[in-house]
Formats: sequence, structure tokens, C-alpha cells
Amino acid sequence: MKNINDAITNTRSISVSALGRGHYRVSAEFYGETLSATTANTLAIDDWNSEDMEKDGKEYRQLRGGRVILSIIRKANYSK
Repeated sequence: MKNINDAITNTRSISVSALGRGHYRVSAEFYGETLSATTANTLAIDDWNSEDMEKDGKEYRQLRGGRVILSIIRKANYSK
């Protein structure tokens, strides 16, 4: 993702749902199939749900959150 417009369009269709007690189910589309994982990384979830143009230092929070969430899903499904 090079700019904020990539995060706004949400090309990976990231979805986040709360499971309870600080745990979240995150899912995204990879190569035509929907993969999911469970995480307790509330910082990534908070970054993903932040406003579009909100920056933390030099980086947009939503872009950073999206990258971390996609990394969590990749590690849970492809590193077996």
C-alpha cells in the first residue's frame, strides 16, 4: 500500500469482529478464499478502526493497522 487511498478502498476486504475479553477474529481475502485468525493485538485493531487521515508520526494509523492484521492472518494460515 503506497498511499491512504489504498487503505480507504480496502482492497483485501479486512473484517474484524470481537470475540470477547480482548480477543478479535480478523479475516481477509487471499487468492480468492477468505482466511481468518484470532488475535489479541488491540493496538492493530485500534489503528485499523482509526480515522482515514489520522497520522501517528509519519505514518497513517489505518495503513499500519491493516498491514499488521494482514501479517497476523498470513502467519496463522501460511506458516504451518
